[in-house]
Amino acid sequence: MALDRSVVAFNFGDWFGLEQYEGYNGVTSNIIRVNEISNAHLLLAELYRVGREPARPEQSLVFEGANGLRVYRNPDAFPRVWTAHSAEGLPDTESVLARLGDPLEQLRKRVLLTGSAPPLETCDGDDAATLESHGQSRVIVTAEMRCKGMLVLSDTWFPGWSARVDGHPTPIYEAYGLIRGVVVPAGTHTVEFRYRPLSVIAGAGTTLFGFALLILKTAVRR
Repeated sequence: MALDRSVVAFNFGDWFGLEQYEGYNGVTSNIIRVNEISNAHLLLAELYRVGREPARPEQSLVFEGANGLRVYRNPDAFPRVWTAHSAEGLPDTESVLARLGDPLEQLRKRVLLTGSAPPLETCDGDDAATLESHGQSRVIVTAEMRCKGMLVLSDTWFPGWSARVDGHPTPIYEAYGLIRGVVVPAGTHTVEFRYRPLSVIAGAGTTLFGFALLILKTAVRR
């Protein structure tokens, strides 16, 4: 969801429990650098805009409030998860961002990556990707792949996320300089994303160590 900040100044998404493109806190650098690129919003599955006027002519009105505030729908917004069987490696992030203006059909079929791209396979038929659960620190997707391809999740790429395919660790690629992609082999698989930054692990370890010292000190005094 996107907001027209000139008419909705407060943190609308936080108030109503809705996912919002930008807010007062938690906006990552890769979100900031693509804010003015229209296709980046669509890649992030930005389905709706809240404001008094549409941001693009193709947006359609779906709701109008008594105060004149309207909700518009983006017909070209990408799904939350999808698959592709072509990936292109580019030399740096700037090169990737420069290509975000490519036609949406091309962006849907070919994932743009920084550095070398993993080998994928082309095949007949359509894949199926289903978002089973989506939380702040855990996402589960079921992927039915005709052949080896890349599953793309329209969530922000950020350090600290890890991925597993059927319980086996797999690398996360920074797709389009913005979101997450993982390579998935042919067949039906469960893909799990978890947010476990090192800072949280280190903090938990320090806390447990402190408790252990406290227990030991108490036992020695007794």
